[in-house]
Amino acid sequence: MPGDIKYKDVNGDGVINDDDIVPLGYRTVPGLQYGMGFSVNWNNFDFSVLFQGAGKRDFFVNGSGVFPFENSSQGNILQLMAEGRRWISREVSGDLSTEDPNADWPRLTYGRNENNNRNSTFWLKNGRYVRLKNVEISYTVPKRTLRQFHVSSLKIGFIGQNLFTWSSFKWWDPESGQSSGSNYPITKNYSMYLQLNF
Repeated sequence: MPGDIKYKDVNGDGVINDDDIVPLGYRTVPGLQYGMGFSVNWNNFDFSVLFQGAGKRDFFVNGSGVFPFENSSQGNILQLMAEGRRWISREVSGDLSTEDPNADWPRLTYGRNENNNRNSTFWLKNGRYVRLKNVEISYTVPKRTLRQFHVSSLKIGFIGQNLFTWSSFKWWDPESGQSSGSNYPITKNYSMYLQLNF
C-alpha cells in the first residue's frame, strides 16, 4: 500500500519475493575491536584515560521495541518515529504533503506488517562506536604539607566510567547487540576517593 517500504527486484524476474533476499552489511559480531589508553603525570596530578571501540559491524533493529504495534494490543511508537517525518495518508492528516515518498518512516499499521517489518536496508544500522570507557584524575598532596598532620600520604581522585559514546546509532547502546533495544541501558558511573596513609 502507499507509505509502505519498497523493495528491489534483485534477480530481475519481475517479481519481488523471497528469491530477492541477499546478504546485507557486515556481520553482527564486530570484525574489528580496539582500545587505546594513556596516562600523564604532572605536578602531583595523575591523569589516565581509556577508549574502547568496535567497527565492521552492522545489525538489524526489529521486534516489538521497534516496529509500531507489532503485537496489536501490545506495542509502542519510538519517540524519534513520532517526532520524525513519517508517511501519513492525506485522509488522516488533511495535508497532501504528509504523503512524502522520502519520509524517514513508513506508514503506521496496527498489528504486524509483513511488508514493513522484515529485515531490509531500511532497518540495517551501523554498529561501530568509540566509547570513553574510563577516566581517572587524582592529586597527591605534597608530603611537606602533610607533616604537621602526621600523615605519610594523601591522594584524592575522581573516576568516571562510560562517560561518552560516539556512534552514528543513537537509539540505544550500540555495543549491546540487542536488536529490539529491550535491554538495560549502560550506566555512567562517577566515583570520588580518598587514599590516606599514616
